[in-house]
Amino acid sequence: MTTPLVTWDDRFALGMTEIDEQHRTLFEIMNKMWLAIVRNEKQDTMAEILHALELYTVQHFTEEEVFMRSFNYPNYDSHIQLHRNFTRKIADEKAR
Repeated sequence: MTTPLVTWDDRFALGMTEIDEQHRTLFEIMNKMWLAIVRNEKQDTMAEILHALELYTVQHFTEEEVFMRSFNYPNYDSHIQLHRNFTRKIADEKAR
């Protein structure tokens, strides 16, 4: 059995059910991609998973950013930069 790339731990939980579930889903998709890489799956399979990760990431980041703005999250700008960096990494992988 392949060790997951990322493992959910309750210390990551924010106590907001919807956001926590979205984060768990992101972990699941990333682990699915990792498993495909380890198994040397076909390029089409990996592209499909990467596309799913991209779509889900955009959806989640959009919702999370609206939520953070709604209560004036104090680290909003730096957190948004983390989102942009992650999105850029996905785009770079797609380009390869």
